[in-house]
Amino acid sequence: RQSLVIPIAALLDGQRPAVYVASGKPLIATRRQVEVGATTDNQVEITEGLSEGEQVITLGNRLVLPGQQVAIAAGAPVKSVESAAAQPQ
Repeated sequence: RQSLVIPIAALLDGQRPAVYVASGKPLIATRRQVEVGATTDNQVEITEGLSEGEQVITLGNRLVLPGQQVAIAAGAPVKSVESAAAQPQ
C-alpha cells in the first residue's frame, strides 16, 4: 500500500502527534495533528493529517508559533511529504 512518510524530526513533542506545515505566500506555519504508523530510525509514516507535496518544518520546528511567518534558509533542504511503499512490520 502507498503511504506518506516524513522525517521523524518533523514530529513535535506532545500528547498527540503533530507537525508544522509551511504554506502560502508568504509562508505561514500551521500546526497540524497527524496520525502516525510505522517508524524507522529517521522517518515516520503518516496515516492521516497530511497530503502529498505539503512542506513540513523539520529544523527549528520547536521554536515556531502557529501563524508565524517562516522562511526557508538558504541552502536548506526542503522536505515535502512523499509517498512511499509502506514496509510490513
